[in-house]
Amino acid sequence: MTTVGGKFTKEKRNLVTYIEHREYELLRKLAQQNGRSVSAEAASVLLQYLEDHQEDLKEPIP
Repeated sequence: MTTVGGKFTKEKRNLVTYIEHREYELLRKLAQQNGRSVSAEAASVLLQYLEDHQEDLKEPIP
């Protein structure tokens, strides 16, 4: 497992995600391509996923 961390600000929450090394390497390559830190890329990918699945997430959990 690899830890991807984040930073605290008044407006944003800290994001710490545990991922497998293989996924970390993919995330690292994405971050490098986009000129961002791995933490920023992880947050971006997570936000994109949440936006893409917003309707699914509105359904109640059984």
